[in-house]
Amino acid sequence: AAAAAASSKAAECESIKASAEADLAKALPALDEAVKSLSKLKKDQIVEIKALKKPPAGVKLVLKAVCIMFEIKPGKTTDPDSGQKVDDWWGASQKLLNDLGPDKLKARLVDFDKDSIKEATVKVIDPICDDKETFSPEVIAKVSVACEAMCMWVHAMRTYYYISKEVEPKRQQLAAATEQ
Repeated sequence: AAAAAASSKAAECESIKASAEADLAKALPALDEAVKSLSKLKKDQIVEIKALKKPPAGVKLVLKAVCIMFEIKPGKTTDPDSGQKVDDWWGASQKLLNDLGPDKLKARLVDFDKDSIKEATVKVIDPICDDKETFSPEVIAKVSVACEAMCMWVHAMRTYYYISKEVEPKRQQLAAATEQ
């Protein structure tokens, strides 16, 4: 009876593990693609973004999304039309680009700790990622190759977050099952 119970427990563990791996496999192609596109980024492409005095909306949006993922807060600026104080994501983006430089920015994107993305961060990034008209790699590619890669990265990190969130209960279930 003990051998049958052990065999049943082993089968249960294998089933949970296979299910979790299948879920994670959904996120991995997007992650791999994003890392590949980041690895193709050239230093001068990032420098070019930094040099923009009046960047296109797509460039600003992508760098805002990167700042959000890195949990960098926006500065404040006065809107020339309304006179109201508004978030200054471009200023925060410029600071990020200046502080890190092209090589460190690329490394920080590639080495980003995707397992520590906070729910609050994803709640802020969701509306940006959901707007396919302004925040899709295809749309962004028309304004910047470097930003296209970063856009893919933001989408991949968000996808990974949601899939790992689905997988977490299975990981816990597997841990509990293997302890018995």
